[in-house]
Parts: sequence; C-alpha cells; structure tokens
Amino acid sequence: MASSRRKTLFFTFIYKGLYSFIAFISSAVVARYLSRADRGEFQLAGTYQQTGMTIFGGFMNYYAFAVRKRPNDTKEIIQAGNFLVYTAAILLWLITVALYYMPIHPIHLSRVWFFALIAMGFTFINGYGTRLLNALDEQAWLNRMNLAQPLLFLIIFVPLWLDKGLSEPDRLMWTYNLWILSFLIAVGVTMVVTYRLLRREGVLKWRLSPRELKGTLNFGGWSSVAQGTSYLALRMGYWFLQSDKDIMSIYGIAMVAAEVLNTLSGSITQLVFARMTGSSRDDAITLTQTSTRQTLLSSCIVAAGMYVTFPWLLVLAFGSKYYGAILPFCLLLPGYVLQAAEGIVMQYFTNSVGKPIQAVWRNLLYIAVNAVFIAILSKFLNPLNTVAVATTLSSLVAFLTYVWWFSKDTGQPGWTLWKIQREDFRPYREVLQSVLAKVKPSK
Repeated sequence: MASSRRKTLFFTFIYKGLYSFIAFISSAVVARYLSRADRGEFQLAGTYQQTGMTIFGGFMNYYAFAVRKRPNDTKEIIQAGNFLVYTAAILLWLITVALYYMPIHPIHLSRVWFFALIAMGFTFINGYGTRLLNALDEQAWLNRMNLAQPLLFLIIFVPLWLDKGLSEPDRLMWTYNLWILSFLIAVGVTMVVTYRLLRREGVLKWRLSPRELKGTLNFGGWSSVAQGTSYLALRMGYWFLQSDKDIMSIYGIAMVAAEVLNTLSGSITQLVFARMTGSSRDDAITLTQTSTRQTLLSSCIVAAGMYVTFPWLLVLAFGSKYYGAILPFCLLLPGYVLQAAEGIVMQYFTNSVGKPIQAVWRNLLYIAVNAVFIAILSKFLNPLNTVAVATTLSSLVAFLTYVWWFSKDTGQPGWTLWKIQREDFRPYREVLQSVLAKVKPSK
C-alpha cells in the first residue's frame, strides 16, 4: 500500500510538472503575441477569475468533505451540490451579460471584468468536479482533468499565434474568446468523467437540501473565507502594482514563473486530501508532519533547480522586454517554498479537525504583515523588489505562526513540521532505485 501511494505521488508530481510546463509555455506564447499592456490586462482578468473561483471553491470544499465523511449519503450530497453550483453559475452569467450589454448606472462592466466573470462561472463547475474527484481519491483522473483547460487553451491558441495579420485589439479579443472556449470544453469533459466515476443513479439531479445547505454555509462558508483571504494575500502585491500596467506585467511574469514551484508541490497537497479528511486525528497529525516536511524538501530541491535554469529561461521564453522579471522572481521563490508547506498545515485545520477559521486568522495576519512590509520597504526599494521581498518575509511570518498553532493544537513539537529527517529521503531513493533498475542493462 505504501509503495502504491509513493507511486501515485510520483506520477502526480509528473502531471503537475507537465501542468506547470504547459502553463509556462502558454504564458510565454501569449506574452510574445500581445503587447506588454494587453498581456497585463489578460493576466489581470485571470487573477479576477481565479479570485472568484477560489472563494466559491471554499463552499465546494464542503461537498468533498461530506462525501468522505458520509459515503452512504453520497447521492443526496451530490444532488444538493448540483443545485448550488449550477444555479450560481447560471445566475452569474445572466447578471454579467446584463450588466455588460445593458449597464445600470453607475455599474458598467469593463472588458476585463466581463471575460473574468464569464470564465468564473465555468470554473465554479470545474472546481466542483475536481473536488469530488479528489474526495473519491481518483488521483489519476484528477491529474488529467487539472491538465485539460491549460492544454486545450495552448492547442487552440497556437493557430492564432501563427496569424500575424490581426490588429492588436483583435489579438486581445481572440485571446479572450479562446480562453473562454477552453474552459467550456474542459468543464464538459470534467463533469462527464466525475459523474461516471460516482457510479450512482440519480447523481445528475438537482435537489435543494436544508441539511446540505446548512453544511455549505457553515463549513463551506468558513472554508470560503479562508481560501478567499488566502488568495487575496497571495495576490496583494500584484494588485498593489495595478496603477502601472508595465510594471504589473513584468511582476506578473515573475509571479507566473515562481508559481511553477507551488504547482509542483501541490501534488502532495492533492494526494493527502482524501487521507487527511477520512483519517483519525492521530493519523492526520502524523500525516501532516510527514507531508509538510516532504513538501519543504521537494520544494527546496525544485527551487534549487529553478534558480539555475529560470533566470535565462525567462528571457528566452518571454523575450528581452521582460528582463526586469528576473530579480523579483529570485526574491519571490523562498516565499513560495514556505507557502507550499503552509498548504499542508492548512489542510490539517480545515479538512481534518474542521477549523477553517485558523486559516482565516493566518491569512489576515499575512495581509496585515505584508501591508506593513510594503509600506516600510517602499522607502528603500523600487516597486517590483518591494512587493517581492514583502511577499517572502510575510510568508516566513505566516509559516512560523502556523508552526506555533499546530504545536499548540496537537501538543507536538513544532520542529516536527520543518526538521527534515532521514526517512523523508526514502521516497526519492526508492524512485531513483526503481528508475536505475529499469535502465540497467540485463546480463
């Protein structure tokens, strides 16, 4: 069983690496196709879309949590989830179209918000499906579905990229349209796969359930606040630079590059979800300790490789006009290592002991500390480096706070979360031995 888990982790890591590669290539292709200002606008729309999905995804966490805790009620839970997620998406689309084409003074949606909200509705549904796949412990399918949208976008965008005859405004509009199309196709595939894997009659029905609605608002509500404040904390520096589209675009490239690390380390977070949610408190504590150390170890290994390769890769992929992203990227990377580890501890509080409010307090602390660091550092550094350094320092403060909270809640020493031990290297040795055994020529 342990060998199977390690194998699943290895292939999940491979999928995450492929996801990061595709997302990175897509960002580079878009950056070379659009002007720096238009590319900044497109990425801004993506952050708005991701914000809404992250907040709504907190409510969806309840359904994944409930399926793990009450497997006998799966059909009723899914029907209630269907009602909420599809109703929310349809209402969002209707309101968005109405406000864009028939604005109500003084509300008039900009192009950025229009496409962000349309994409957001699709990600509501997609996030619901992927959380259910995670609850079902269908890691292989979850890996594929997470890869679907960025891969589709890259495939359908390449023909547009090859067409050099379009004007700049048309290029941006086509980029938005193909982005929405990729979400539409990916969501359809994800939900077909999810409903098939549930293997229960009636899971396509919609049903309003007072019990599940209460759980959605209570557990899901706090989880939503936790995830929303977490994403706000993560994007605070980026939005701080909004007044200057050029600087924001450069920082956005540094952020995209650094987030490759979080995508890779997220494989561990994804894999431990089902075990964290369905296990006893003692098992969850042990799993949190082991997984946090594994995340720190794997993130540090990946970060070391990124420090060597990404500075020149950024210029090669995005062009010399984004040369200024190299230093902010290097300054951001240690903070992303710490954020990856925090994600595991956050799962302990939210999915094991059902205390998402702990994550809310952490995020509010991060936002406050980050604001203080930005205010202080802005007197000595340029805006790009100010935001990057403030992000990393705030991540350090937040990680130390999580270590303290975990120690207080469990009675376990805080060092069990960060002090790498000999057995933590075991999965890497086993994978290496397995690879060497396969490539070793037979006598």
